[in-house]
Amino acid sequence: VGNSGGRGISDDASIVTVFTSNYALAPSSGDALRRLEMFSNLLEVEVEAISGSERAAFARAYLTQRVECSAGLHRGRCEITGLHGVPLPKGDARGLVRYLNILAFHCARLVVGTDAVRIAISHCGESGTTTVGVEQSAHPPLKLRAMHSGVLLPEGAWVGDARALAVAEAMGAKFPFVKVDELKKVLECYFARALAPAVVVSRDVGVIRYLVDALFASGGAHRLPAVNPEEYKMMRSLYDPRDVPNLREDILALGGGNGGPFVAAELLCATPDGQMCIREMIEDSPSATAFSTGRSALHKDGLFFGVHVKGEVTPEILSRASLFI
Repeated sequence: VGNSGGRGISDDASIVTVFTSNYALAPSSGDALRRLEMFSNLLEVEVEAISGSERAAFARAYLTQRVECSAGLHRGRCEITGLHGVPLPKGDARGLVRYLNILAFHCARLVVGTDAVRIAISHCGESGTTTVGVEQSAHPPLKLRAMHSGVLLPEGAWVGDARALAVAEAMGAKFPFVKVDELKKVLECYFARALAPAVVVSRDVGVIRYLVDALFASGGAHRLPAVNPEEYKMMRSLYDPRDVPNLREDILALGGGNGGPFVAAELLCATPDGQMCIREMIEDSPSATAFSTGRSALHKDGLFFGVHVKGEVTPEILSRASLFI
């Protein structure tokens, strides 16, 4: 509205320009920006993840909200107890949010009806298990264990989506080293949209290709095969022509994300640069381009990324992986 005259961002004081990065601004870059009139008053602000009591309060409020949403409860109808004893992920809030989304999914599975519920969550440091129980529920308490990726999976048998079982068993038959039960449960969370997105990483290109093909063959997902992120854009940048092909718009064209059909993409990362290219695409926050809104952003529910890497896996990819095979 303020720039309706088309003056451009350098001549319009109503537009605030913000750069965000996981890395500190290099002094030489800051000096170069400040030489431009529009950035002459550039300020650097370091933002840290919430911690301590604020982090605990956020975790309880967010978990309660997600359980109420997933279980179809009215606001204020869910009470969470015992969460203070659970070892929540530290550092970047994205890991915490992913952990809470999975925990909320498991909590909601135990809720029957729409009456007010009280959910007790406890953790045993000796066994490493987190127990979730709903008072006056017909379901027994659920014991959960965190994998190396931080994804919480239930112990014992778990009856769920037949597609997950079929794909996992096919993978186990083809690749004996695949842990079928772990893969099945990760795929269960994918089809339940609790992992948004689900990300499986392997140094074996055959594993990734077969897995993406198996998801497609199961009728469970559309397929986007053999995407090289160093040759094919993940998303359009501000100055790209509107017709530049990119993975984000390919997914949207299939109806993927935002509660739409399931989509499985095969990403081939031959170098660390390739891994760097995909890190925003495979994280669990919406992918947005310049001038995107909440409605036009790509939300990651229903998306699966099979990632093949050569050599060392970067920390950025490991932190986003649901499972490493």
